[in-house]
This record gives sequence, C-alpha cells and structure tokens, in this order.
Amino acid sequence: MRIGLFGGSFDPIHHGHLLHAQDALERAELDLLAFIPAAQAPLKANGAPGASAEDRVKMIELAIAGQPKFTVLRDEIDRGGVSYTVDTVRRLKKRWPDDELFWIIGADQVALLDQWRSIEELLHMARFLCLKRPGFAPTTPASIPECALSWISARQVECSSSEIRERAAAGRPIDFFLPPPLVDYINRNQLYRG
Repeated sequence: MRIGLFGGSFDPIHHGHLLHAQDALERAELDLLAFIPAAQAPLKANGAPGASAEDRVKMIELAIAGQPKFTVLRDEIDRGGVSYTVDTVRRLKKRWPDDELFWIIGADQVALLDQWRSIEELLHMARFLCLKRPGFAPTTPASIPECALSWISARQVECSSSEIRERAAAGRPIDFFLPPPLVDYINRNQLYRG
C-alpha cells in the first residue's frame, strides 16, 4: 500500500488541512492517509489557549468520520513529549514493513529538511510529498536528493488554526473554517475560550 503520513498539531484541524489531505490522497494515488497529531501543541506566541491532546484527536476523528481512506494515528500522543519525524516513521515502518510511506510537508518546510533529525535515515524509510504553493519557489538543500521529493499541487485555503483559536477566544464565529461537527464540539466544550 501507499500510505501518506500527515503530522501536525491540528489545533484545531480545519478545511485547509482536509483539502491538503484530499489533494495528497488523490494526486499521489495513496491508499490511506493517516493524520498524526503531535503530543503537545506548540506554545502559542499570542497566549491563546490550545486544546488538549484528547480534544485534538477527537476533532480529527469527527472531521474524517465516514472517510475510509483517512485515519488518525495516536502514536505521538500516546508516546508523549517531543516527537521527531524519524522516530515516528521508524515505528510505522516496523508496523508496515512492506508498504511505501510518504511524509506530507508544505513547500516552506523543504528548505529546512537538512536540519531535520537523522534526515538520511528518514529518507531511506519514506519519501516526502511536498505541497506546492502558488508564487512560492522552494529551495531544496543540496544534501537532499531531488528523487526523495515528490511535488504535488494543492489547493490554497486562507485559513489557519491560530486564526480559528483567536476568533473562538474573541467569541467570533468559526462556522465556515471547520466542518460543522467540529464547530459544535469546540462550542460545546468551550475550547480556546481562555
């Protein structure tokens, strides 16, 4: 199988994430796409509160319900602490030794790949699916072979998790940024309210 791995804080997951996942699934002809939420959401520079790991997992589950080619993996959540991509992929390669793994990243991350922990080992276990952005000419570090990267075009949605958190904290509507079940979940559980 061809399995896409989409890591992030997903705090919260939104339409932009979901469209990128769908584009990766279709354009790279993946059999399965796994969302991998990080154990700890990064600290927010503006002081906005983040959701717990369990709330973030639940929101992903709600967002992908009924989509058989999407799943959520709790590996980083259950392990806790800081997660490095190489550690996660190492574990998943043991779980799926005969499958082809693809780690999904945005074009802006490509220039930083040579700074990733154990990038050489990671490149032997997985390929990178790089999401193109209009008007953004990515720079690939010289140490990263082009054959390790697969470029795919992805829809651009002006939507960010930080904007959703800020809007929720200010009591402004978040309805069109997220699938309706997530809006209900966030409101019912008073997430991002401070």
